[in-house]
Amino acid sequence: MLRPSGMAWRRGTPLRGPRCFAVLLLGVALLLGCLSMRQARADSPLGSPAGWAVAAKGSTVADYSGAWEYRYGDSPRDGAGRLLWALPGGGSEGFRPTTELSTPPGGNGARFMWLRTRIVAPTGPGTGDVAAPGGTRGIAPPLALFAYNIDDSYEAYLDGVLIARFGELDPPTLHFRGTPRVFLQLGGDSVGRLLALRIHSPYGWIGLFGTPRIGPPTDLLQDTLDRGLPSALIGFLAAFLGVLALVLFAIRRRDWAYLYYGCFALSAGVNLIARSMLRDLLLSPGP
Repeated sequence: MLRPSGMAWRRGTPLRGPRCFAVLLLGVALLLGCLSMRQARADSPLGSPAGWAVAAKGSTVADYSGAWEYRYGDSPRDGAGRLLWALPGGGSEGFRPTTELSTPPGGNGARFMWLRTRIVAPTGPGTGDVAAPGGTRGIAPPLALFAYNIDDSYEAYLDGVLIARFGELDPPTLHFRGTPRVFLQLGGDSVGRLLALRIHSPYGWIGLFGTPRIGPPTDLLQDTLDRGLPSALIGFLAAFLGVLALVLFAIRRRDWAYLYYGCFALSAGVNLIARSMLRDLLLSPGP
């Protein structure tokens, strides 16, 4: 019996060459499609399916709703060497309100930018205990702030006290150091205090990327895991299939489809892992 393609075929014939390539490629395409659908749901107002489950239980993590202000340039210092723009009473002259945290207008090539906000408690379903003054037991619960990344180097100050740093700013370096995920420990009694971000970037883009999330540290970490795990798992699966295809190509050098598929799947898997929110839990975030 002849297949429509004209090739001889019998029951039990294994998939080989282009046929195997097509099946594997279809599998990866379906996986990537599922990931894209999940991401689209995560970007919607209703959130992801995992987010629905957390919200149903009463999530204490929410998108940060506080007001931001920004100013390009670097801060002057007082007699003690402290950065004035990081201090609560350091003045607000020149700062402008913004909802655009990544490369807001007016930069004109400036390499330093400051972002500031007065910390507000998370609001939304299940966050009433956190938002209430003093928490549920009369003690203000600790809070943390998560952001996808800050380009490029930065220092974070809470009421003038340095709480986080990435890269070198004094003097700033001009080489690319990476874009780690940002997890700022704000501590207890942080509501109402001034969070100031001193950011340096030698490129055409600067600032905080993605919508910040705020909540208790453990809940915020769980929220990050829920959001980043699917892309990381699919990335590892795609990378595994890519390595497997390359091994098959090493065994059967005449089947070039294995090489093409292996390179594609491996690169797609590494890309998904690198873009996952869990990247810094799997790899070193850098200096």
